[in-house]
Amino acid sequence: MGLFSGNGTGNYIRAWEQAARVRINDLTEEQIISVADDEYADKLIAELVPEIPTIDRDNITMDRGSAQSGNQYGQTVHYYEFFIPFTGPREVFQFQPSTARFGGVPLELRANELVYRAAATDADAEKKLDSLLDEVEEHLRRVAQDFAALPREIRRMVSEMLPPKRQAIEEAKEGLGRFKFKMRRRDDAQPTYVAPEVKRKAIPSPRMTTTAAAAPEPVLEEAEYQHIMNVMDNMTHVMERSPNAFRTLGEEDIRTHFLFQLNGQYEGQATGETFNAKGKTDILIRVEDKNIFIGECKFWGGKKLLVETIDQLLGYLTWRDAKTALVVFNTNKNFTDMIATAVEAVTTHPNHKSGPAKEADTRYRYVMKNKSDPRKDVIMTMMLYDIPRE
Repeated sequence: MGLFSGNGTGNYIRAWEQAARVRINDLTEEQIISVADDEYADKLIAELVPEIPTIDRDNITMDRGSAQSGNQYGQTVHYYEFFIPFTGPREVFQFQPSTARFGGVPLELRANELVYRAAATDADAEKKLDSLLDEVEEHLRRVAQDFAALPREIRRMVSEMLPPKRQAIEEAKEGLGRFKFKMRRRDDAQPTYVAPEVKRKAIPSPRMTTTAAAAPEPVLEEAEYQHIMNVMDNMTHVMERSPNAFRTLGEEDIRTHFLFQLNGQYEGQATGETFNAKGKTDILIRVEDKNIFIGECKFWGGKKLLVETIDQLLGYLTWRDAKTALVVFNTNKNFTDMIATAVEAVTTHPNHKSGPAKEADTRYRYVMKNKSDPRKDVIMTMMLYDIPRE
């Protein structure tokens, strides 16, 4: 599948507009009164509107390779590979703009570079590469055009939804003065609200574990792990409450939503600490080429598939401390039965050690045994959500 041949930008725009609407409606009274409209709109835009990547045509590198042709003669085929670096989120290269090349642009997408392969006998390889990169830049411009209205729509929603809410709260509070009774203090009342930063600072330098025989390896602090869980939790609640906006999205598209929410909270560091995708559905943080957090998104397919997914998830992990998340979406009926089956299924996995510890209504924390060393623990949080498709 070529670049720009995934789900259409229109589907993402509708989903992110609905996500903004749900977040506005979820604000507490203290937040509504204290936050400035422009400030809150800036925050939503930073988290929901994707950054458009930029390709670096001035720093293209190349290499030579060879492979067996696969025909009956077993001939060796020689080729050149061209590596085109880019900055920005890789997921945008998968968005299909409103006008796109059929089948996509035939380049390979990697973590932070595009790759073009040409036969060593192709005298026009450089000219063809230039033409393909022109197409990539044109498609990126089209994606940017498709998303151009999203910030304006978010600002419109904030300006239309917040002031009436604020006015209603103030009028209700003023109305209390008509009564002679003393106001009861609410135990859950929050102090004056301070709006969060538009972007959370990059993940603090991870704690490093060391042994006498091994170099230090990074691990994710518990506070950051919990924040990641909460960000993912908030996004899935949006999906639960607005199933129509996400009805056409598959596992890879839902993963993309998570990536943008997480990248909206964290900014990458020079060491490469950032959220990215591995394979089709994995979400991970990499530090010094080590995975310190991996999340997996799956649609519910029964007990057997869940156990297989856990086995796959554990297989990604290193020997060091690891924290994982398994997000399971139910698109069928009988969500209560599905929860009971899933919670019990984890305990049947051969690497289960303890749990579940219930952290929320449908959020369960387990301790699993590392596949390569049963004496090493792995924290796995399973989050279950209901997104009916009917």
